[in-house]
Amino acid sequence: MNYSPDVCDQLIEILKYIPREARDKIPQAVIRYLYENCNSVSTFIYNQALPLEDQELLGGTVVALTEFNQKYWSV
Repeated sequence: MNYSPDVCDQLIEILKYIPREARDKIPQAVIRYLYENCNSVSTFIYNQALPLEDQELLGGTVVALTEFNQKYWSV
């Protein structure tokens, strides 16, 4: 796992809006990594009125969410 600080920011913000059951499936080590490697000030704000596809996500964020889906949510 090697996400940029901006990707970590976006993932942290997105994870605030997913169901707790899904969030709890992500290992604490991964969550800790995101917080340890994010920017100190994030500029990304998740817009609940828009679908995820329309959030102007970074390519790395899309890849990370795909990995999360494959490793943690689809099992």
